[in-house]
Amino acid sequence: MPAVRKRMVRANARRCVYDRLTNDNREVMRARVLMVAAACVGAATTALAQAHGESPKAKPDAVQSVLVAALDALGAVRGPQRVLTAINTIQYRAQGSVREDGVTRRVDRYVAGLSYAVPAMREDFAFVSGRRVIVVNNATAWNETAPGVGDQPSNDVAARTARLWASPFGVVRAAIEAEPRDVAVSKQGPATVLTVKRGALTLTARLNPRNLPESVRVTGAGPAREFIYQDYKGDWDGYDVFFPAHIIEKAGGTTVRDLTITEFRNNPYVVFPIPRALRAAGK
Repeated sequence: MPAVRKRMVRANARRCVYDRLTNDNREVMRARVLMVAAACVGAATTALAQAHGESPKAKPDAVQSVLVAALDALGAVRGPQRVLTAINTIQYRAQGSVREDGVTRRVDRYVAGLSYAVPAMREDFAFVSGRRVIVVNNATAWNETAPGVGDQPSNDVAARTARLWASPFGVVRAAIEAEPRDVAVSKQGPATVLTVKRGALTLTARLNPRNLPESVRVTGAGPAREFIYQDYKGDWDGYDVFFPAHIIEKAGGTTVRDLTITEFRNNPYVVFPIPRALRAAGK
């Protein structure tokens, strides 16, 4: 075969290989483009759902509208996408009284930090006669001599968990995260009643005509507990987030907490690491 013809044959062979590789690459690129497009459509759909106030677990319209209205009233719907779970932590300070073991004591300084994402809560009481710190993180409870110091195990998981989810943001967050079958709404005169099941707890919140939680009743954590929220204010930290200035907690009909709020912050940095000894013991 003449040298020129051999070169032509080799050139045609290389061109065929190149064309095949190019076509293969095109198919790969086409598949990648389709995958990216699908992801973009999914993200756009999620964003559109959030823009209409839809929660992670879609609820019937009657329920969803109540949740969005309550969060709107609290100032907790954030951003152009109207995200319903933008407030994950809160912290507030107070003064007042607390009743334990049949004795009512004056609280000179009370600090509570809550996380709905963990979920966890720490309460720090300063009395004339000393200090008491109580914590719950998921299903683990313990006491401290100071935040993060001197931990001792506690069995008081149920009451502390009830206090976390009965908070104004907590009861609505519990409803957002619940399965549709575990959430119900009804009307009671001018008020809206929101009922949520979370684990062993049943939370029944009464929303006033402004859609703010004015009371939450909790069963499934020992004696029935009622949390009463009064005098909502929206100028705590300059973010137009509303929180009550007065909180009353009752257990079995007896007042066990009466707190006047002096400071409130939304989304502060708060942590609740489970002590190593409790993790090791599996408590």
